[in-house]
Amino acid sequence: MKNFHFPGTIQLSNHCSSRIIQRGISDEAIRLVIYYGDIIHKQRLKFHFLTRARCQKLDIPIELVRDLMVITNLNRTEVVTCYKNPNAIHEVKKKSKRLGRTPKYQKQNRQIIRELKKQQVA
Repeated sequence: MKNFHFPGTIQLSNHCSSRIIQRGISDEAIRLVIYYGDIIHKQRLKFHFLTRARCQKLDIPIELVRDLMVITNLNRTEVVTCYKNPNAIHEVKKKSKRLGRTPKYQKQNRQIIRELKKQQVA
């Protein structure tokens, strides 16, 4: 395996830290998937995964990252959670894009925008 350089730091949420320990996932595997994997944008999150072809091209042991899905926020500054599932890519692609935009949050966002406009006018 090559020596990989990972720019910046990655923060793990409390939920992710506990899940990593429970599921036996290494920090190195998470970093490899985030920096060299493909991304699916759904529900205002980024779903990272590595394909077998990419692993072979980069000389990454497939056993390290097989079926690993890493979920980060939009800015890729915090890992929300990670898990291993052989059908993860298929299931993520089936998810609705609108699940992250519930009416509750739309109403809150409209209220915030109104307040900001009032402040700008005053």
